[in-house]
Amino acid sequence: MFFSYTVIHQNVQYTNDQLLLLRPKYTRERDCTPTDDIEIHAFLGLLIFVGVKRNGRLNAKDFFKTDGSPPEIFCLVMSKNRFYLLMRAFRFDDKRTRPERAAIDKLAPIRNIFDKMVSSFK
Repeated sequence: MFFSYTVIHQNVQYTNDQLLLLRPKYTRERDCTPTDDIEIHAFLGLLIFVGVKRNGRLNAKDFFKTDGSPPEIFCLVMSKNRFYLLMRAFRFDDKRTRPERAAIDKLAPIRNIFDKMVSSFK
């Protein structure tokens, strides 16, 4: 409802670009594989779930504890390492063109998704 398929697809593209930049920092290629639309939907769903449950002040590692205190949904959707990687790599815009856009627009990193979400909320 909040994110159209074009916005999700753009986020996947920009996130995969960032994952390519991060890949040399990982010894195993499987630790930094590209993402897809389904995984980004799941990732955003987890972030929305955190907001709905008002757990935004908790540390991300607390969502993946195995002592039974956090909701099981986090461990069922993705691994802790993959969640951290997506938190690190998730992008709303093209990093290569951001400096020139930021010179004229302070919301350049999120402008594209911001405008689309405002129009969808209307």
